[in-house]
Amino acid sequence: MVKKIFVRRFRLKQVSDRLIKNNDEGISGSHVILSCTVMYKLHGGFLNGSGASSGRYPTTEIKKFVLKGNRYPYMSAQAWKKLMRDTFVFLKSEPSYYDRLNGLKKNILNPILYLEDDLFGYSHPFEKQPDQDNPLRFKVVSANRIAPLQATNLIALERNISTEKGFLHLNDSTPLPYSTEFSAGWFLGNIALDLDRIGIFVNSGDVIELPNEILKRHASMISNNGTGRYEVNDRKGRVMEAVKLLFDTIMGLTSPPKASQFTVDFSPKMLFCTIAEGMAPFGPSMFTTDDTLKLSLEKVESLVSSRGHTFKCPLFLGYRKGIPIVNQEKVQQLHAKEIETQSGKVEIQVTSPGQIKNRILTYLEGAY
Repeated sequence: MVKKIFVRRFRLKQVSDRLIKNNDEGISGSHVILSCTVMYKLHGGFLNGSGASSGRYPTTEIKKFVLKGNRYPYMSAQAWKKLMRDTFVFLKSEPSYYDRLNGLKKNILNPILYLEDDLFGYSHPFEKQPDQDNPLRFKVVSANRIAPLQATNLIALERNISTEKGFLHLNDSTPLPYSTEFSAGWFLGNIALDLDRIGIFVNSGDVIELPNEILKRHASMISNNGTGRYEVNDRKGRVMEAVKLLFDTIMGLTSPPKASQFTVDFSPKMLFCTIAEGMAPFGPSMFTTDDTLKLSLEKVESLVSSRGHTFKCPLFLGYRKGIPIVNQEKVQQLHAKEIETQSGKVEIQVTSPGQIKNRILTYLEGAY
């Protein structure tokens, strides 16, 4: 059993004001993260290849990490975000950055018009070098934006790895042996969307997120507070759209090519979501492995008790009925239960993964 999750560090600003749990209060000036823990149940999946083994008949291998001498499959954060990005653009029905790169050849980057550029970040060379305060100290050659949407590796909680062997017949009577690794079991990953940065761009010192040509072209669509901070006019609408599309993306994630080939179900079976001051603490430590993998409701309550003071709305726990890692009768007893924290009580709401989107949007609607 994996006791902890290996995560990439998130660059989080210091919290200036706290969003009150009552959604009648505003969040202007605060720093809030939409934090989601996603769980998939995969059978015979090939999510992320790592090359081929050596030997006369090499095996196409999946990515693995080693913990206490045991190998566990995982999908890299880059590969997972690429799937999210492809699905996001498909649902948004607008040309992706790569489509623009291959087709237009110019005016490719545009985070004012394209939500994809805003959320997934970029490092894009300037068409025209901008003026800098001290270009001798550090010459900026591209517009750079750290993505407001971050993700961890998608790691397996079970070490089920198998190898399929067979023959490929390119021509008659010419069998070519092959072997491919597959994984099965429960996979867990974390997603964090920095709501405080959506629709906001900074040009200050060595940090340049908006090139001059974009500022001039869309001057009527953004405002400038005079300190190099630019904000789209309808930022609330952009935040709401980003959250809606992100949930739709999570629920309808495009499968990787190999997973599609073997008809792997790539839809979340369990989802933990809240709005918090930072990354919510839900990970592999919530599960026990006495005989089989099981969600520990006591550990969930303990995590809410110790970290719930950072939550700005209830914790939403969504699960698919019938999944074996949940005792349905016991988990329903958590619904509407209030957990005491350092700053008051936090409610747990139990629902299905697909219903969480509307509940989160309701809280955000009242918060802006």
